[in-house]
Amino acid sequence: MIGSKVRSRSRRQFSFVPLIPGMIAWELIGRLHVSFFIPPLSEVVLVWFEILHAGKLWDALVISFETFVVGFSLALVLGLILGVMMGRYRGVEHFFDLYINTFMSAPVSALVPVLMVLFGLGIGTIVATVFMFSFFVIVVDTTTGIKSINPSLIQMARSFGGSEFQILPKVILPGALPEILTGVRLGAIRGIKGMVIGQLLIALTGLGERLVYYGNSFLIPQLYAIILTVIVFSILLIELFNFLERSLIHWKR
Repeated sequence: MIGSKVRSRSRRQFSFVPLIPGMIAWELIGRLHVSFFIPPLSEVVLVWFEILHAGKLWDALVISFETFVVGFSLALVLGLILGVMMGRYRGVEHFFDLYINTFMSAPVSALVPVLMVLFGLGIGTIVATVFMFSFFVIVVDTTTGIKSINPSLIQMARSFGGSEFQILPKVILPGALPEILTGVRLGAIRGIKGMVIGQLLIALTGLGERLVYYGNSFLIPQLYAIILTVIVFSILLIELFNFLERSLIHWKR
C-alpha cells in the first residue's frame, strides 16, 4: 500500500513532464526561424516577464479573474441547486430537461449577441458569458451523479427514519460527489473559454483586450505570452480541482 501511494504521488509530481518535449520542439523551431509567427519559447517567456513588470499583464489578469470568479460562482451555486433538484424530483427534471439539453447542444458563442442586447457592452455581459459556458455542464453532471445513487441506499436510510434533508447531505451528495466534481471542473474550463470569448467579442478588457491589441500590432511574442497566460491559468485551475477531488474523495482509495 505504501508503494502504491508513493507511485501515486510520483505520477502527480511529474504530471507536467509530457509538456517538456513540446517546449523543446517549440524552442528549436523558433531558433530555426521557420516562420515569423513562431518565436522561440525563451523569447516569449522573457517578454512575459517584461509585460508583467510593466503592469499591463497584471491589470488584465485582475480584470479577467474578477469576471471569471463572479460568473463561475453564479453558475456553480445555481447549477448545483438545479442539478440536485433535477436528480431528485422527476417533475423538475421533466420541466427543465428540454431547456438544458437545448442550451448544451447549441453553440453558446452564437448567443453572445443576445447577451449583448440584454446586458449591454460591459462587464455584465462577460460575466453572463462565463455563466452560460459553465452553468449547463454543471447541471448535467450533477443531475447524472444524483441519479446514479443506488436506490437501495436511500431506502435503507429511510428505513432508519432518515428524512429527505438528512438523506441528501449524508447519503446522496457523498455518493454523487465524483460526478459533481467532474462537472465543476469541466464547467470551470468552459468558463475560462467564455471569459476570453466575452472579452474578445463584447468588451475589450482583460486578457482579451491584450490579445486583440498584440495581434493587431503583430507583436507576436507578446501575443504568445498572453496565450500562455490563459493556458497556465487553465492548468492551475484544473490542478486545483484535481487536488480538491483527491482530498474530498479519499474514501475511494
